[in-house]
Amino acid sequence: FFSLENIACLKKKEETMTQEDGLVSTSRSPRFTTWAAFLIFSTITLGAAVEAKNYTEASDETSDSNQKWAIACSGITFGISLIVVLMHMHSVTSIFIVGTKIEGFLCLILAVFWAATVSIVSDARHGLAVNENGEVKNGNLYYFSWAGFICSIVLWVSYLRSAFQIDMAGTLQSRSSPLQMW
Repeated sequence: FFSLENIACLKKKEETMTQEDGLVSTSRSPRFTTWAAFLIFSTITLGAAVEAKNYTEASDETSDSNQKWAIACSGITFGISLIVVLMHMHSVTSIFIVGTKIEGFLCLILAVFWAATVSIVSDARHGLAVNENGEVKNGNLYYFSWAGFICSIVLWVSYLRSAFQIDMAGTLQSRSSPLQMW
């Protein structure tokens, strides 16, 4: 299905199209820096979650399973983001990820995983990043899990904008102008 000749032909066609349009051809998407930031956030969160699990005693079986779930979610997102960043770095593999439905699906899955991670990490009952009084006891885990969640939402919105030309902020601003005149 994908031979080296087909890939080279696709790449040449892409470069020809961008040269005709007057654009500069790059193998990286506009989301590359966001993917790289997401990789950093997931790395720090994974390390902090493992450290918190090792130094925090689970009060019950549910708390222990939630701590393991936080580690699993951050580990999975670390692996996915590492693979995507590496794929962005090579022009041959970037055509399989940049702007494809695979990237959109991964962005959505990562947003779901990070929503679960933030809910577990921020809950004082689990004792990972927040103590019983609601004070942050593990800053790296707490703040970088929130940064990863925000980054995953930014990735997903960026994908929706580029793939489906969906601009939620622009639509809301254009629809609110008649209300401002009223």
